[in-house]
Amino acid sequence: MSNSTGGGGGTSRFRSTTTGGNISKLAESADGVDPFIQVSYKVPGGSGTTITETTTVSGTTTQQLTIKCDVVKSQTVSVAVDGSSIPSNPTSVTSDTANFYTISQTNLQLSELILEITDDEDSSIVTTSTTNLFQTPLTVFPSVAQNYRNFIVYATEDIPVRITLDGACGKGRGSFNGGLGGRTVFDYTLLANTEYVFKLSRVNDNVLGGPGSFFYEKGTLLVVSGGGGSAGDGGNGGNGGAAGIRGSAGGGSNSGSGGSGFLNGTLPSNGVLPSGRTGGRVEPCTTGYYWPTQGKSPCEDLGKVQFFTANGDASSGSTSSITRGFKSDLPYSNGNYGFRFNGGSSTFGRGGGGSGATGGDATSDGQGGGGGGSGYSNGSVTIVSTGTVTNVNTAGDPSPGLVKIELRT
Repeated sequence: MSNSTGGGGGTSRFRSTTTGGNISKLAESADGVDPFIQVSYKVPGGSGTTITETTTVSGTTTQQLTIKCDVVKSQTVSVAVDGSSIPSNPTSVTSDTANFYTISQTNLQLSELILEITDDEDSSIVTTSTTNLFQTPLTVFPSVAQNYRNFIVYATEDIPVRITLDGACGKGRGSFNGGLGGRTVFDYTLLANTEYVFKLSRVNDNVLGGPGSFFYEKGTLLVVSGGGGSAGDGGNGGNGGAAGIRGSAGGGSNSGSGGSGFLNGTLPSNGVLPSGRTGGRVEPCTTGYYWPTQGKSPCEDLGKVQFFTANGDASSGSTSSITRGFKSDLPYSNGNYGFRFNGGSSTFGRGGGGSGATGGDATSDGQGGGGGGSGYSNGSVTIVSTGTVTNVNTAGDPSPGLVKIELRT
């Protein structure tokens, strides 16, 4: 540890942990100058290779502390303020510990993922942010106000990723629980300058069950995790299915059936709208509301253009540097396939079906729970695992649709 000069100036602290071997401090700067800490350690193994790394700290006598390291690694850092020279309060205060990541220029370029959020109808809603997956995964889930948003990700280089896609849970009622959303974990490589769209939502009431979560490469549907059905007066909602798994039937008497499943790549080319309590079926490519009037077919690319709403308005602020193909639509019943709310609708105020590749059916009398929506994969991704999510709140605000994107190394 090296203390700065000046009345109670900041102190830098460095900590590094290795598996096996010993760490020994080789050098440390004197007080009054920007300090550095140099350590040497041996990599565990037969012969052991000696590695020397240097962490340099600057700005210790200012309000801005700068730290850099000459190797790619992660470590922790904290700041201690020495108050021993203050007679009235001779104490020291240590800050919270923060993570400090050192990455190479290669990691910086190959790991950055840009998130662009747009709206199906409002062209003024565009927000962007950048996440370096080498440092932290990107996790996205919608608020209730974001049920018609498009969560678009893209990169300037190919990025191998592992994606966890969760369907939303259905709403509970009394002592009965809503169905759990399906969870699909899969590996995929996001191609450079290509549009990838996640359609995520959360349940608003239990007339409909939990929404499914959908992953598109441009206009082509790659993966679905089904949403859970909502509970009825006398039964739980059925669970949504992960990729390749049909939805489960709701519990209790006269409950809704789960959405039927499809083998990889066998989803029929035409979608089916839900009809009353009977769930519908999503289409394998996006038809949209505006783009058909421009002669674009569902699976066709749109070129490098900004995102367009279902009404044909370009979303100001959206990028035109990526190849797009996703075609937005108006929600039911004005549009064709809307936001993929294709679970059966309950007329009893409870027991609605979950949405998915195929939506679950709703209860026939309000007693049983709604069926869960089915999951799906078109076969392009590598499935790692399938299952269901953990519902953190079964009555007030069930778990929403969610996606987590991690760098795969």
